[in-house]
Amino acid sequence: MAAAPPKTEMLSRDVVKSPHHMAWVEKQGNLRMVFVDGKQQGGHYNEVAHLEFSPDEAHFAFATRSTTNWWLVYDGKDQPEQYFSIKGMQWRPRSSTLAYTACSEKKRCRLYVDGKASGPEYEGIYSLKYSKDGSHFAYMAYHNDAWYAVLDGKETGPGMDSIDGRHWGFSRTGHFYVAACHGHKTQTGNIYINNEHWRYVIDGIAGPQFAVISPIEFSPDDKHYTYAGTVVKTGWKQKPVSSIIVDGIEQSTHDGQKFLGKHIRTGVLDYHAHFHGISNPVFDPGGKLVYAARRAAGDVAVFVGGEPGPGYDEIISPLIFSPDAQHFAFVAQQGDTLVEVHDNHPGSTFHMERRRSCHVQWIYVTNEPRHHLVYELVCGGARFQNGYTTQALRRVVIDGQPGPEYDVNGLYGFRYTDDWKHYGYEIHGVEGNHVRFNIDGKETKVYDDVVTGSLSFPGPGEASFVAREGEALVRVKWPIQ
Repeated sequence: MAAAPPKTEMLSRDVVKSPHHMAWVEKQGNLRMVFVDGKQQGGHYNEVAHLEFSPDEAHFAFATRSTTNWWLVYDGKDQPEQYFSIKGMQWRPRSSTLAYTACSEKKRCRLYVDGKASGPEYEGIYSLKYSKDGSHFAYMAYHNDAWYAVLDGKETGPGMDSIDGRHWGFSRTGHFYVAACHGHKTQTGNIYINNEHWRYVIDGIAGPQFAVISPIEFSPDDKHYTYAGTVVKTGWKQKPVSSIIVDGIEQSTHDGQKFLGKHIRTGVLDYHAHFHGISNPVFDPGGKLVYAARRAAGDVAVFVGGEPGPGYDEIISPLIFSPDAQHFAFVAQQGDTLVEVHDNHPGSTFHMERRRSCHVQWIYVTNEPRHHLVYELVCGGARFQNGYTTQALRRVVIDGQPGPEYDVNGLYGFRYTDDWKHYGYEIHGVEGNHVRFNIDGKETKVYDDVVTGSLSFPGPGEASFVAREGEALVRVKWPIQ
């Protein structure tokens, strides 16, 4: 009797969607297969990674390995060069040039462009990025016990003990920045010591050091930059003292909330004005500096070009600009009430039960003539606040009207029609690791997974999305009224 063929399983976490094509990975036994629009690319592999469409969607590539070596599969053909490891792959913008970092053996790593080695050899290389116009490239290289930024093939700036992999790259016109760390966290017995100091290195010039820094923001003309930096004053109680940095120079300083505890979280973090003293600073379309600042307990205001708006207990959302960049909005908390604020003028409100700490995960505002504001409100306990779990009480609020509350891992992919009569979003973490949609307030059935961002409204009376049911990807059409 013949053995049954191995079961094929869709690995929907490995699904890549471009504007006109979709690629995915399937597992058959212990092997993987890659498909583009239903056509298999290459053969059967032990492992695959880095599925990438070229900018013009004319080419498709991914990395794969046998039991030992890695190589590329380009437009369905196995490439002959083999490596000990392959890291990030990047297409040069507006071209079909493919670059990646790879190691021929352990601690012998280089940049490769279209399969050819480029630049010096290093003990390790982390990631690769191009500037938006493709005229510059950079990666992080390790040698002599430190990390160095390599810009256009040349090392720039000081050596670093570590970097934040989320916060480095190029501004709109090509300024290069990296969030760099000097020092380490150590623990001896029950004694915890944090000797980390963080700073930005911009165009090779290192800025001042802090325990915490916010994400960096560049002005609309790309001539200026800003971020926040925090030091901690110690005593019976510790207190964050935060400064606004513009072009490397301290502009203003605000005290945060005193707290008891052994240490403060360090690194690149989103700021909360009530605790840190200020929020993440940004620029408005005219180049004015915009941020929230704590003037006193229960008095947090948003400043625009140095002019403050009304005070609230706390600003619980990021500051968001409309798509036409003419207006800004945020969500404030006053007692048990959440207030939607447009251009520093209070708007819709709703009462919120006193419970665990809440904040806004994401927020979006539309243009005039009628502003629409939508955001995800997240309320979590100590485990969530300390980053040990993503599960929390979450709900989407639309124009001041709260939707149903879910105890899940995230609400993603919010979409709406131009007339705002229909909307929908993904609910992740249902019944374990499953997903469903909320479309116009009605819930779909539970799916094994979905392609995030696939929800659309292609025509009257219909919504559409891509989901996984068992072993198959399916396009679901959902009727709307």
